[in-house]
Amino acid sequence: MGSTGPLAGVLVCCSGIAVEERQRVRELVHELGGGYAADFTERVSVLVTRSVGTAKARAALQCSTPVVRPSWLKACAASALLAPYEAHTPHPLEGLTVTATGLDEREKLQVADKVSRLGKVHHC
Repeated sequence: MGSTGPLAGVLVCCSGIAVEERQRVRELVHELGGGYAADFTERVSVLVTRSVGTAKARAALQCSTPVVRPSWLKACAASALLAPYEAHTPHPLEGLTVTATGLDEREKLQVADKVSRLGKVHHC
């Protein structure tokens, strides 16, 4: 980990992010003075993800490790400060697919409305 920059002392891990974007995340973390870990461990300071449904995201939440969207890194870079996590925390169902098979149309609309309020989801 770098010794200067807004992410000095911060170890970042990714999950649910495409390989190309993951490489950009790793580079930005290093530019901002942080460290990057491919695997989630108790040493990880923050998990960057696009979906809360991954094994790493579940593990991070169980360990009370902050889970944020990639926008958090951009905010850190723009402000040259450690950005607050709260504004970049994924919604509870973000990145997940919800199906409503077997429900009538009224029930499907109710489910769609409720899950839409909990994150960006695809309805089947």
